[in-house]
Amino acid sequence: MDSQGQTTSLQRLQNVEKRIVKVLELAGGVMDELASPVGPRKDLVQNHCLEFMQLIKRQCALTLILYGIVDFDESAMKTATLS
Repeated sequence: MDSQGQTTSLQRLQNVEKRIVKVLELAGGVMDELASPVGPRKDLVQNHCLEFMQLIKRQCALTLILYGIVDFDESAMKTATLS
């Protein structure tokens, strides 16, 4: 693998790592909120769960495109990232 290929692979790996960390932060935030002695703040839990589901939906769409299970469709990616 050439130097540029290694850089690209490393960048992809770093992006995956960032997504994993973000998902864990969201899950941890929900767990902390649920364990709060004053009770969970509904809006915070709802926002964390919504962002978590959007990240998972986007990752699933990217994985399906990567493996050629579905064709790349700009509108589908927009839906996956915004809804």
